[in-house]
Amino acid sequence: MPESERDLDDRAEGNDVESLIALRIKGLSDRRVKPHMPKIDLKAIEPKRGSDYPAPYHLPLAGREARSVSRAAGLEDFNANHVILPPGCWSSQRHWHDGEDEIVVVLSGEAVLVDEQGRHLLRAGDVAAFPKRDGNGHKLVNESDAPAVLLAVSLPEASKVHYSDIDLVWTPEGGEQHRDGTPYPSPATIDPRR
Repeated sequence: MPESERDLDDRAEGNDVESLIALRIKGLSDRRVKPHMPKIDLKAIEPKRGSDYPAPYHLPLAGREARSVSRAAGLEDFNANHVILPPGCWSSQRHWHDGEDEIVVVLSGEAVLVDEQGRHLLRAGDVAAFPKRDGNGHKLVNESDAPAVLLAVSLPEASKVHYSDIDLVWTPEGGEQHRDGTPYPSPATIDPRR
């Protein structure tokens, strides 16, 4: 049983702040809270390159690099991905979710948001949000000559994903399927050296 805050206060040597903080952190460790450095070293996170979309839908994403900063930090309630789109690369196929909101922040560079309303240039500092169930299929395309760097945040995928322009849906039960429910063969393999 964790000690009470009063017990921790009484044990602090001379009640100096450092001793008090150390004892309180020790008391919190009983709740599986571990002190850690909150800054995440992006270089230490192995990027996922390309996409696991079935062929040929994976091709426009071949150069994309995505690093799961939420997983690296031990977060479980949402996904946060640091994404680099080299020139000519897409963030995804145009899609929307039944059960997950999404938000994308452009950190550097620029990308064109392509959605049901057309094309919208996003620059560093711009934010785009996509409510679940809105039917607004979206993707970002880097049409510039420099990398676009994004932060994409959503809940973990747990509902159907609709793809607006291609014969593809994703479900948690069946993975990637044709719209008629026929499954695709195993995911496309992307050569990580590309």
